[in-house]
Amino acid sequence: MESKTTRSVGKEKSARVEKPGEELNVDLTFVNGTPILMVSDTGSGCTFAKILGRKSDACQGILDIIKLIETQYHHKLKTIVSDGGGEFINSKFTKWCEINHHVSTPYTPEQNGIAERKNRTVVEMCRTLLADSKMDKEKYWIYAFEMAKPNLKYMRRFGEKCVAYVDGHKRGKLDSKGVQCRVLGIKEKGYLLVETDSGRIFKSVHVKFPKYEPEQGDEASKEEPQRGRPRQQRQQTLEPEERDPEEEEPRSPSPIRILQRLSQLPPSGQPSGSKTAVPERTQRVLEPRDKVAAKDINSAVDQSNIIEGRRRRAAYAFSATMEDPKSIAEALQRDDALKWKGAILDELNSLVENGTWEVINLKKEPTKNIPDTKWYKLWLVVQGFTQVEGVDYDETFVPVVQSTTIKALISVALAKEYRITQMDVVTAYLNSKMDYNVVIRIPDGYELLDPQIDRKRHALRLLKGLYGTKQGGYLWNEEFKGTLVSIGFKQAVSDPGLFRIQRNGSELLITLYVDNILIVTDNEDLRK
Repeated sequence: MESKTTRSVGKEKSARVEKPGEELNVDLTFVNGTPILMVSDTGSGCTFAKILGRKSDACQGILDIIKLIETQYHHKLKTIVSDGGGEFINSKFTKWCEINHHVSTPYTPEQNGIAERKNRTVVEMCRTLLADSKMDKEKYWIYAFEMAKPNLKYMRRFGEKCVAYVDGHKRGKLDSKGVQCRVLGIKEKGYLLVETDSGRIFKSVHVKFPKYEPEQGDEASKEEPQRGRPRQQRQQTLEPEERDPEEEEPRSPSPIRILQRLSQLPPSGQPSGSKTAVPERTQRVLEPRDKVAAKDINSAVDQSNIIEGRRRRAAYAFSATMEDPKSIAEALQRDDALKWKGAILDELNSLVENGTWEVINLKKEPTKNIPDTKWYKLWLVVQGFTQVEGVDYDETFVPVVQSTTIKALISVALAKEYRITQMDVVTAYLNSKMDYNVVIRIPDGYELLDPQIDRKRHALRLLKGLYGTKQGGYLWNEEFKGTLVSIGFKQAVSDPGLFRIQRNGSELLITLYVDNILIVTDNEDLRK
């Protein structure tokens, strides 16, 4: 038994940590002999790294990070997981922490897997930055290590070439206003740079980055094939090929095919054995793909595919003059103003017949906030961004059916051979009653409906929902839910967008996604 003993595979899983800042995984790693403290938060995945002068400074480094978490992020630490190194097991650390300290079994790094894996991730990122920038590894590895967690606002490639501005009092009148530099890192509101010539490291925010061009040694430049060829190689004689018209598979073209002027090609009746003269100038060199044959140069061209430049410009000008107007005033000044006027009146009349609003006198009923309106594709909408929470609206959340529910419902319908019906509710938001005293301004074009209206003295109080209001979707959803519940439907607890009713052994299910309804049932009478 002693000669066959092996390592045990740990199968027990530790309790899952949900909240950030409750558990920290700590470990030390070394780069070029320099100790680096890595602290990973289990709950959020956030990692703190600190370069230490000595290995014994690890204890104080952990205490500094714990203070940072408690003061800046307001989280109280409960547990620390480490590998039991001497730098983590000492009286100072135990006395100060007063928290749970889980120590992994010796020679069992998998018990502190989060910290161990984070070490590898950060070191690989540092190695990649140094390899991409081709900078001195011994001299600039610390900057690459800090660059491995960039601020996205100023994110740049490590070692990227740039030009930093030189202040006037640091240069002569005729000296250059900038110096060539390379990026070493990102600091608050600026970049950490190293001057290419002197090696001076400094911080600057006045930096210009030229357009990135791959260097000769980069892989990107190697992938681009060289298109240029010697002149004598490009000027070759083109021999027409004999082709069988009944041949099903076209021949593969030669490796290099040269296109000549049309006047230099042989006529269609010329024997294929004759050779053409060498062209004076090559127009284009093609590198054909596999299994692609060139079309016959004498093939007919469909005349409908040829559009003259003058005709194209005229078509564009015609389309440009037929764009939708940007305002009601502009619409009423067009040649088709009568059509626009009729469409505006139809929209306003339908809203009035629906009882969407009532006209009020602002002197008799003063209102603090009056949202404006606008026309969008001949729909009258309220500019909801001008509404005030607590004054014009309260609830705005609108639940919609989940995609997984719809998929499951369709699967059940197919399995049980239920009938599926889909429909849209026209002007859904206009069917609900307004819950707040929302007063809107008189919309443009309302004088077409009521010439006596006065915009300064009158306004419209909404009695029903209208598109653009903050609570429009919520009110429509409540109206739809209330109607279904009143006739016996039950709303699903797991998905508020699903409703179900049972009658005489049959069932009917309805889902709602904004104004789209899906009905699934096995009873045609119940559906009606």
